[in-house]
Amino acid sequence: MVTSKGALSGIKILSFAQLAQGNAGVEYLADLGADVIKIERPGKGAWERSWSGLDTYINGESVFFLSLNRNQRSMTINLKEEKGREIIYRLVKESDVIVENYRPRVMERLGLGYDDLSKINPGIIYASASGYGPDGPYRDKPGQDLLVQSLSGMASVTGKADDLPTPAGAAIIDIHSGALIAMGILAAICYRAQTGKGQRVEVNLLQSAIDLQKEAITYYMNGGGERSLTRSKSGIGAPFYEAPHGTYATKNGHIAISLTPLKKLGEVIGLTELIEKYEQPDALTKRDEIKELIQKEIKEKTTEEWLRLMEAHDVWCARVNNYADLVKDPQVEYNQVIKEIEREDIGSFKVIGFPINLSESKAEIRKAPPRLGEHTEEILRELGYDDEIEEMKKNGIV
Repeated sequence: MVTSKGALSGIKILSFAQLAQGNAGVEYLADLGADVIKIERPGKGAWERSWSGLDTYINGESVFFLSLNRNQRSMTINLKEEKGREIIYRLVKESDVIVENYRPRVMERLGLGYDDLSKINPGIIYASASGYGPDGPYRDKPGQDLLVQSLSGMASVTGKADDLPTPAGAAIIDIHSGALIAMGILAAICYRAQTGKGQRVEVNLLQSAIDLQKEAITYYMNGGGERSLTRSKSGIGAPFYEAPHGTYATKNGHIAISLTPLKKLGEVIGLTELIEKYEQPDALTKRDEIKELIQKEIKEKTTEEWLRLMEAHDVWCARVNNYADLVKDPQVEYNQVIKEIEREDIGSFKVIGFPINLSESKAEIRKAPPRLGEHTEEILRELGYDDEIEEMKKNGIV
């Protein structure tokens, strides 16, 4: 790990983030050099410390937590105690950004809403992330990636016609929403630099999911109609795509073939029927029939053979990797996507690095994800509470 400054060096963020949505956004900003203080419950910590996908833990530490909380300091505070809130108010005075993704109105009930904290620091940027927004008929519903993939229509257009509505294989809306949180905060920082004014930033999972589908939904609203809703029987990539767009089984694996003129593909793979029987408009109107025809031919050779042949003729194609393939992929290795972090109590573990390369202000891993409350005393001393720390611990404030 390194200690060089990043683009957000000097920006202090007070994070009440939890789960994937809020933490993804905060981690992007932490990687860019912001000083992030993660506020957690004494004893229990953030929710993501107590759950992990596939029940994966490293010496008792949740891999879910480790995947989204590097470059941060952890401070435990009991927000239900007046003294705990007093500490928060003091932190707010010297902070630039607040991030929270509790359910709507929770922070307000604690006396930590935007109206409360902007009185203490008028320049504060207050970012809230939720499932559906701060108001409206869905305000109090649980916001979770699968639920929002379903409500947003995404699951309904994924998979084959005879499948159940199919969610994506990763929490894509959480992570995209996190990126939008970071984008909104960066815009607000720029605006404050110009005007001196802080502001609210609000992001929700539902709008994030719709944003991911802006191309597809715009087709539906502007003439696509029922065709935009109808999944193919053969597994074309999305309702608005034509053949050959999709994945195919080879002799030893799978290959993806993107949009390619039918006659060109027929010539490259030696499929005369594709050249003689079909015209380009058929790629949409007869897409299932065409994809099944192509599939019969693709099954005859290995993935490697097809890749060599198609790439030599500029057919857009790719191997279908699983994660075991991905982590050894030569481009992934060349791009140094996977990083290794060391933490004394759990050893080394691997994470995904920051996805943007900056030539002058590199985003880097400076701190391992923190132990619960690891920096509580350090931050209290920075605030001038030296003589009160032991009493606060005894009274359950920190």
